[in-house]
Amino acid sequence: MNVLELMSKELKMKSWTTEEKARYIFLRSCELFTYDNRYLYGDYELQQKIRNRKINLEWVENFEVICSSHMIEVIVTLFQELLNLSCIISNSNHTYFKFFLGTKEIYVDSTSSYDLERVKMNLTTKKFFPNEYKNSMKYNQKLKKIDQKIGYIHSNYEDEYLKKQANWIQKYENDSKNDIDILQFKMRMVLEQIKRYPKLLGISDYDHCLYQLMKGLQIPYKKQEFYLDMDENHWNFITVYKIEALQHQFYYILEQEDGKCQFFKSNEEEVQFYARSLKYANESDFTK
Repeated sequence: MNVLELMSKELKMKSWTTEEKARYIFLRSCELFTYDNRYLYGDYELQQKIRNRKINLEWVENFEVICSSHMIEVIVTLFQELLNLSCIISNSNHTYFKFFLGTKEIYVDSTSSYDLERVKMNLTTKKFFPNEYKNSMKYNQKLKKIDQKIGYIHSNYEDEYLKKQANWIQKYENDSKNDIDILQFKMRMVLEQIKRYPKLLGISDYDHCLYQLMKGLQIPYKKQEFYLDMDENHWNFITVYKIEALQHQFYYILEQEDGKCQFFKSNEEEVQFYARSLKYANESDFTK
C-alpha cells in the first residue's frame, strides 16, 4: 500500500486547518497500523531489528510497528511530507514527539496509553494535546468538535456507549440472583460486541478491546499469553482468558494465526494442549 499517496488523496480538497489535518493523520495512522508483539517477547537481536526498521510509506507491506517506528517512520514523516510541520522527537527508552503550530506545542504519543488500539474502537485518545492543555476539559471539548468535523465520530465517542452498556448490565445484575447465568450472559455480550469494531487488526488491538469490554461489564479474569515463533517474521499468538464464578471455570481464547485474529469459547483440555505446545509469554500458573 502507498500510505503517503493514500493520505494525500484523503486530505486533498479538505478545507481543514493544519491542526485538524494533523489530528486526522494521527487517527488514520492508528487505524492502519498495529503493534508488533514480537518486540515484547523476542530476543535482543530481534528487538533491535524491529526497533531499527525503516518504513517506506510509498510501499508498505508490513503494518506492524512499535513506538519508535510508528512515531518517526509513520506519523512524523507524514506530518513533514504533507503538512510541512516542524517536529521534535524524544527517542530514548520510549518514543514520542512534539510538533508546532505557531507558538502552540502539541504532544503526540500513540503507544504509551494505547491510543494505537483505542482509535480502532473510536474511543477518546489520551496522548494528543497541547502541553498547556494537558488533561484539560477545555481542550477535550475542542478535540471532540475536531473529531466530529473530520469524521472520526458522528456525535459521541465510543466511551459513552460503553458507559451506558455498563450501567445497563449493572441494573440487570442487580435484578438477577444467578451468578453463573449472569457471567455467561456477559460473555455472550462480549463475543457479540467485539464484532462492533471491524477496524481491529492485530492481537494487541483485540486484547485492548477485550479489556475495555470486560472492564465495562465487570468481568474479572486472569489471562495467560503464549506464542509460537515459527521463524523471525512469522509468529502466532494465543491468549487464554480464565473466568471463574462459584467454583466454575470458563475458558476463552484469543488467537492470532497468520496475522488474523479470532476470539472464541474454549475448554480446559484445549487450554492444556496450548500450555504443552507453546511458549509462555508471561508468568502465570493457572494453565500449568
